Amino acid sequence: MIIVRYLSRQIFFPTFAITGVIVVMTMSNWLRRWLEDAVSGQGASGELFVIILYYVPLFLQEALPAGFLLGILIAYGRMYSEYEMTALFACGFQYQQLVKVTLVPAGLLAVFLWVNNLWLSPWAQQHAAQAWAEQDSLTPFDLINVGRFMKVGNNGQVMYVGGKSGDGQLLSNIFLVNSPEEIYYAQGGEIRVDRNSGARYLVLTQGVQQQGIPFQGEFNLTDFREYGVKIAEQQKRPRTRNRNISTVDLFKSDNIKHKAELMWRILTPLNILVAVFIAVPLSKINPRQGRFLKVFPAVLLYAVFNFLLNDWDKNVSKGRIPLEYGIHILQFGTVALCLFFTALPSWLRKRKHG
Repeated sequence: MIIVRYLSRQIFFPTFAITGVIVVMTMSNWLRRWLEDAVSGQGASGELFVIILYYVPLFLQEALPAGFLLGILIAYGRMYSEYEMTALFACGFQYQQLVKVTLVPAGLLAVFLWVNNLWLSPWAQQHAAQAWAEQDSLTPFDLINVGRFMKVGNNGQVMYVGGKSGDGQLLSNIFLVNSPEEIYYAQGGEIRVDRNSGARYLVLTQGVQQQGIPFQGEFNLTDFREYGVKIAEQQKRPRTRNRNISTVDLFKSDNIKHKAELMWRILTPLNILVAVFIAVPLSKINPRQGRFLKVFPAVLLYAVFNFLLNDWDKNVSKGRIPLEYGIHILQFGTVALCLFFTALPSWLRKRKHG
């Protein structure tokens, strides 16, 4: 029991740290897009960080097994390099016992993932979808800050709005700066959304366009009645397929995509076991080789497994692969291959000396 607690502690600390890093890295691409939307006036930035938290359970489904794999490699690699494993094996501790002990923290994380997949992640995705719907329901005028300079679009444009009409449909006293050489002033204006492309345009009325810088080369002032300036592209929302459907509803559904999603939620916690049978053999190193010698091949092997898993799941959801041959085939096949190659050297030695 002391060994179980000690090894679990050694594994959990790097596992949680690495999982956090993976989640942040996975979220960074969407985070960049969401921040661009908020800055360009396509979303309320105050709600952005709440929405981000709703996506954490979804990314934990794949990040936690990967973090656990690296946690084992780092923890056991350190113990091999500092002769702690040598001392354990010298006291009669067997390799099979090491695998069994590693399955204890693996089981705890698998139970957490089942709770996350079956309840927490769908609940969070439902709230994320609701938050996005509230964001989309905001009109362009709701996002205008009167009396303040604000950045619009992705090209460094800056806009100032002096006021809004009582019904919030018209703007007044508008300054728009495209660049130091191109400035617009208009008495009124409005924001229009192209129904086909989803792009947003600022339409200025009764204004003046300034081109150039006074007393520096060519300088022009042009009056206009109406002038439209594109300020933002269509908002991009993440696609989460059927991830926001409750597990109870998935059980009741006969839709092939829903059944594939249910299988994904039930079976992906078993990736924790796959990580055990990949990482434990590869964590064994010669102290002179360095503790990180086999990290790259282990990560590469798991990355290939994870890619095939997602591709397999996609084909199951499209009906190309029968449900009976779902992702569990790939999971158990990977474990079987790991066990085979782990036992092969010992079997060859016995045969050679037998």
